[in-house]
Amino acid sequence: MQVRPQTQVPARTLSPRYVSVGDSLTAGMQDATLTEDRQAASYPNLIARQAGLSFCQPSVDRRGIPPAIFLKENASLWRALLRYLQVTVAAAAPVAAVAAGLVPPEELLLPLCHVPAMGRVETEPPFQNLAIPGFELRHLTGVGNVTELMQEMADHGTSSPMLVALGPYVKGILQNGGPASSGRSEIDRAVEQQPDLVTLWAGNNDALESAIKSVVDDRTLTPMDDQRWLYHTYNPFTGRMTPHRTEQVMRGFRDALVGPSGAVTRLLEETEAHVVLLNIPDVTVIPYLRPVGQKVGPLPFRIVLPNGTDVTRIIEEWTIPSRIRGDGKSGRSDFPEGTYVGLGMLLSKFTEMIDPFDQADLERGMNRLADQGGVFTEDEGLDPDELALVRERTAEYNSLLRSCASAHERVHLVDIAGVLEQARQQGVPLRGDSPEPIVVTNTFTGQQDPRGYEGFFSYDGVHPSDVGQAVIANRILDAVRQEMADVPSLAPIAAAPPVDEKAIFRADPHRTGSPQFILSRVNTDPFKTRERLGLF
Repeated sequence: MQVRPQTQVPARTLSPRYVSVGDSLTAGMQDATLTEDRQAASYPNLIARQAGLSFCQPSVDRRGIPPAIFLKENASLWRALLRYLQVTVAAAAPVAAVAAGLVPPEELLLPLCHVPAMGRVETEPPFQNLAIPGFELRHLTGVGNVTELMQEMADHGTSSPMLVALGPYVKGILQNGGPASSGRSEIDRAVEQQPDLVTLWAGNNDALESAIKSVVDDRTLTPMDDQRWLYHTYNPFTGRMTPHRTEQVMRGFRDALVGPSGAVTRLLEETEAHVVLLNIPDVTVIPYLRPVGQKVGPLPFRIVLPNGTDVTRIIEEWTIPSRIRGDGKSGRSDFPEGTYVGLGMLLSKFTEMIDPFDQADLERGMNRLADQGGVFTEDEGLDPDELALVRERTAEYNSLLRSCASAHERVHLVDIAGVLEQARQQGVPLRGDSPEPIVVTNTFTGQQDPRGYEGFFSYDGVHPSDVGQAVIANRILDAVRQEMADVPSLAPIAAAPPVDEKAIFRADPHRTGSPQFILSRVNTDPFKTRERLGLF
């Protein structure tokens, strides 16, 4: 990557200007939705708070985008199902259009953006946290409005159901609530503010979609280089995938990062900012994935039927069948040891194959599933070979990020992949004023592993909880202190005290109570497909 001479920038102010770009991990999404109460716990907001910086996030009201699927104990189940149904109906026309390869007028999204069930962005721009849940690396420079987003979907670079949440996000954050003509990409918006520090954490979804959708192709696992992509469409009735090839050459990971108009290239050329890159964790060790041949195991939420019956224990005790439904690879009849299925895919089977109304329905249906043997098709599980491909590609992404940081004095790298691996193996000790030792691992916050360690994941098993965000914030503050302490404009950030991770852990709402998840087709279908849990 060659960097051209910097453009003229405005005179600096005494307070550092900090901007964050990325996906849902940066936006502060937890529990498969974006709401202001959990956005407040995002790592960029924690960094700004510790350093005393002015920092505005696009706060989403309590309804959330998309609507919450983990409900408080006193919530009306039928009212919640009605909200999900409202969003499904409002999204039907634009989703169908882009799935057919069409780019409809932006007005077709108005019902979706204004349906009563969907949350709204309440704060006024400019926003310093520009992250869009569901974005992949190329979207940071390639998508600035809903028309560009729908074109990407019509070209089959992004799954069309993602429009359900991406449409409202893009309109509310990148378009500031205005028409498509007013939209700018995340990097455009960052450059406009001429920041002193930018944190860039993107690429998670470039690998994560393979884990969420249990399929490995070019759309779920972004290739390093530009090429026409292989992608698949899923038939929920047969559980099989049909392969396709994009007509357009799609942008690869390398060009999206360090190409002539790549995210890092533009930040270095068009600003004087120091850029902190966060690398990509191993997405195959998140608690969202469950091993076949073993019990589902303890869940951090309760599963209830539409009539209110709690069936959590029944499902937790269910052994995920290793028998393959239909034809297996090379004639095999069982998944090999080390195969995983996603939690959303797993829960959806209870509605697709049983659709229970009461506990008796569920128990009879589970007995039928046991008698027939296979429940998951070959295309619905991730076998060891597929998991190895995901890890290999993630390693390629991280190698490029590492090279980028080594080549430029204003680019720095924070090893979040190492944090997750440490959490998995020996646990991560939390920092804080309390003398009590607290160690966290790669499970749900509020649940303990056999060592007695709790986790730092929220209810969805993908996004960090409050304590996970605090750990990330401190790793970034460490990097600023160690590598940028001599940069005058960043002095207030370098001098900022660390976040008290122990205090945040003790106050994390995931440690108290147990929300409800409604086992209904209206709910599990979006849970399974990436528009709910894969919005990274």
